[in-house]
Amino acid sequence: SSLPGFGNPALRPERWMHATAGLEWEAVEGALELDASAFAKLGSSVISPSDRVIERDGARVAERFSNDGVGRVLG
Repeated sequence: SSLPGFGNPALRPERWMHATAGLEWEAVEGALELDASAFAKLGSSVISPSDRVIERDGARVAERFSNDGVGRVLG
């Protein structure tokens, strides 16, 4: 739950998609092995700060946070 007067009770869960890939190669049998991996994490509806003013319960209030953000993590 949010703090009264601070949070945004209309926030929805964030959505994230994860993907990984890997490669392993034995260059010299029993002596030299190489491997590599990569990952990606892509987000939508990410919670981010908002400076909009909205109407909630008949009053104009600061939205403070919204689900308008996007995210990307690569490695």
